[in-house]
Amino acid sequence: MKKRTVVVLLTLLVILGLAVGFLLSSLQRTKQRTEVAVRITELHKVVTVIKRVEPTYPQSALRDRVEGTVRLDVTIGADSSVTSVRVIKGVREDLDDAAKQAVMLWKVVPLIPSHPRVSESFAIVSIEFKLDSTKSTK
Repeated sequence: MKKRTVVVLLTLLVILGLAVGFLLSSLQRTKQRTEVAVRITELHKVVTVIKRVEPTYPQSALRDRVEGTVRLDVTIGADSSVTSVRVIKGVREDLDDAAKQAVMLWKVVPLIPSHPRVSESFAIVSIEFKLDSTKSTK
């Protein structure tokens, strides 16, 4: 009976975590994003981002009206910090650097609190830089 209760509680925690993540991402999507959109495409371990820093759209890219998606290979340490970021597919050096700098400031934790921490986790993150078509960069 105790084992069954633990399994049910863990399942409920996972569902609750997914629901909270969905609600938070829905709220973030409804906010007016004028310069940049950030989207996580894959995570290899069951983790959730608890501190997300948005990249700053570089002035040179704004001036040149450059858009695109930077794809990053991210290593996450046991202390929940991002330990390294490598560009897999870049757009332009200034956008690539902005994406790397922002992701280096992220913090992540296991989705299930009782999930044993491992020495490293890995993730593929896509940072999409998209200009607001209603704005002018004169």
